[in-house]
Amino acid sequence: MEDILKQILSEIGSMKNDISSINKRLESLENKVDGLDSKVDKISEKLDDIEAKNAERHIDINNGISKIQQDVTALEAITGKNMTDIAILKAVK
Repeated sequence: MEDILKQILSEIGSMKNDISSINKRLESLENKVDGLDSKVDKISEKLDDIEAKNAERHIDINNGISKIQQDVTALEAITGKNMTDIAILKAVK
């Protein structure tokens, strides 16, 4: 009987050591997860900054294209008038 109790106590001690080891590993994993959470937050912030910059760049490009379109329209009108003026000058000769 006493041998069985000693064996049970030994097994319980071994289980305590195993649980302690598991707890240490769990703490280590929790620390790593916390570090990963921090890195994910930083990446998310950088992504938000990049998206904002891209949105600004997109607006700037659209504004530039609109300006070019206006310039081309004006150029077409001026070219049309010049062609008319050239035709008139040729007719006068």
